Amino acid sequence: MKDHQLRLTTHHIQLYTKEGCPLCDEVREMLRHLGSKFSITTQETDITTDSALYERYKSIIPVVVIDGEFTLGARIEEEDICGYLQGNV
Repeated sequence: MKDHQLRLTTHHIQLYTKEGCPLCDEVREMLRHLGSKFSITTQETDITTDSALYERYKSIIPVVVIDGEFTLGARIEEEDICGYLQGNV
């Protein structure tokens, strides 16, 4: 797939984090970098603001949900996100 084709589809990425999480910081930076290669929108949610989210994700943050269906939990690698965004997952 060519670069211009990758940017045509906008993917929504939901990032679940919490304060003081170094892995969350790494994924946040990774998403900033990927934003230069892919058309993405990112929404970040602190799991400590919602007890249900906290219980669900407390042991696996950061969590990335792409387009409401593809979910990755810690330890997240850039290649895994790229694979989905390129249609290889």
